[in-house]
Amino acid sequence: MIKMSATFPKLQNANVLLQVLTHGAQELGQLIKEDFEETTKTWTHKPDFQIVLVKVAEGTLINVFTQDTIYSYVSEGTRPHVIVPKNANWLKFPRQYKAKTNVGIISSTTGGHYGAPTFRKSVQHPGIEARKFAETIAEKYGEIAPRKAQEAVRRAILTAGFSFV
Repeated sequence: MIKMSATFPKLQNANVLLQVLTHGAQELGQLIKEDFEETTKTWTHKPDFQIVLVKVAEGTLINVFTQDTIYSYVSEGTRPHVIVPKNANWLKFPRQYKAKTNVGIISSTTGGHYGAPTFRKSVQHPGIEARKFAETIAEKYGEIAPRKAQEAVRRAILTAGFSFV
């Protein structure tokens, strides 16, 4: 025969439970934010990534995002397009370019423009291949998040004084 009993905490311990769980969500949000920042570590331009925790019926939604236009061009890609000078008669740009990021990789390496400059009246830009950073990071944390959530729940239960005999 198996005998099991549970000791339930006072309401104040339930608040501790909620605080510890929220802290766990914040820690996970910080890890996700660090991965997004890793995708721009070699960039001169540094997007500002934000973490917002949203309470929903199922728990806490962790939203890590940026409103940076340049980042969205790289992450989501662009279509081919024509570039023309705005405040000059000619475009001037280096002849060659090496991308700093790759599709499906949470990283950023050396790269950028190099070579002698070239001048053009217009240029047909081939577009930017979407790096899919959000999808790649979501896939990574789809595997990690459940384990981190279990760890947070365990910590919260112990911190709040729940005990199971």
